[in-house]
Amino acid sequence: MGNFLDIIKTKSAAETPKPINQLTATEIEFILTLIKMSSFKGEYLDTVYSTVIKLQEQYTQLNDKK
Repeated sequence: MGNFLDIIKTKSAAETPKPINQLTATEIEFILTLIKMSSFKGEYLDTVYSTVIKLQEQYTQLNDKK
């Protein structure tokens, strides 16, 4: 049996809530769909591209955790 501090640390780590600014898979899907249905001026393509890459990476990470 671990000491009291180990038990508290373990319990606290398990109960740590998800950050409020973390997007859910559904929210990411929604944003990616909106981007897919939109058109952008050339000056924004680099920003759109890098944003989509980040969203896809987050989406993949969320699905890997399931």
